[in-house]
Amino acid sequence: MYIKPEDIENFIRDNDIATEEEVRLVCQINGWSTDTLNKIINCRTEYHDIEQIKACEPDNFCFSSVEQYFEDEEEDDDDEPEDDDDWDAYVISNAYGSDN
Repeated sequence: MYIKPEDIENFIRDNDIATEEEVRLVCQINGWSTDTLNKIINCRTEYHDIEQIKACEPDNFCFSSVEQYFEDEEEDDDDEPEDDDDWDAYVISNAYGSDN
């Protein structure tokens, strides 16, 4: 998933991962890019990027600056059955089509 560098920078600041001055210094040395900003995240959190943080620690970080990138992932699949008996029928109908 591609996240715009400005949104990654906002995420870094919103979560106190690095100060604005630290981000500016690192980006002046390495260039302002998604890769550089992800390296800041990795250095401070040991996670590779925002996606990994969201997967591992969704309750410990603020995702408001990047929530638009994750909106589709949070929707539940309402078609999936809840119990084992219905699950067999669900798998068969999806494997062979619902009209069989």
